[in-house]
Amino acid sequence: MPEHDNSEDLFAAPVFGEGEPVRITNSPHHEWPATFSPDGRWVAYDSQESGRREIYVVPFPGLGGRWQASSEGGRFPRWSPDGKRLYFWRNRTLMEVPVRGSGNTLQFGEARDVLNVPGRTGWNSYGMNAKGDAFLVLATDPRLAQAPISLFVNWQDELKRR
Repeated sequence: MPEHDNSEDLFAAPVFGEGEPVRITNSPHHEWPATFSPDGRWVAYDSQESGRREIYVVPFPGLGGRWQASSEGGRFPRWSPDGKRLYFWRNRTLMEVPVRGSGNTLQFGEARDVLNVPGRTGWNSYGMNAKGDAFLVLATDPRLAQAPISLFVNWQDELKRR
């Protein structure tokens, strides 16, 4: 692929020892964030190349091929601990898509809703337990946006008087 000016391509760098970073993507689109599959053979990321954010998966290290895992939008991918499911956000809904692999190819099943969060979630603000059967999601409660804020000034003077 040709070089370009985009600073949001994906690279992998060794954690231990020495070695050069390995380019994972090279396109004029913004690709982030990314996550390795549990076996380290695949990288899932989101990109806006279609005009909206979708989830894509590529082999690692660069063995060729690329697959779109979501349709109708997707952000912030995460693999299940066994690598057989890929999770991502579509608006305020956590989605799950089954993943089947054979050699150097992948197939994705139909995405299904897993969890709807009524509040706002932050960047990459979810995780799952080691079994992949429970999720932890950081979200704001929309009711808190209407809660009053109290500002205390000279509170140290008040403490001295007590």
